Amino acid sequence: VLEISFDDGSNYKLPAEYLRVYSPSAEVAGPGPGQRKVPLGQEGVNIDRIEPVGNYAVVLYFDDEHNTGIYSWETLYNLGKHYDDLWAQYLEELKKRDPVVLATTRVLAEKVLTRKQIDKIYKEAKEEVAAVEKFADDSPIAQPSIEELLAGVYVA
Repeated sequence: VLEISFDDGSNYKLPAEYLRVYSPSAEVAGPGPGQRKVPLGQEGVNIDRIEPVGNYAVVLYFDDEHNTGIYSWETLYNLGKHYDDLWAQYLEELKKRDPVVLATTRVLAEKVLTRKQIDKIYKEAKEEVAAVEKFADDSPIAQPSIEELLAGVYVA
């Protein structure tokens, strides 16, 4: 989380994922208005370091090696001020690209399955995942002896 305060007294805590998906870089913002691309798989992204760009901006270095966005103070202020709306918009964009949602929509549109059949599949899958999780939670964790851990380790 990047916490930033401004002269007008506003203070924002902006998650790294949010900053990454709203990067002002051409890669994300696109070459022009309305051409923003939503990067996927940013849920666990972190900021490795921050470097100033003169007195007007910073570059955020993310741990996914993205560092081409120059975040002006105005950009950061607007990202903070409009956080709730932009975050909701991002989550909606993710839903539209979710492969399960896309496949379900297509299967329904092509009348391959009914909504009732799909709901049944979801329910069965959820139950199966819960059973696997329970099995994993209930399984004993192997505790090898030090001899077993060091077997095959040779020091010259």
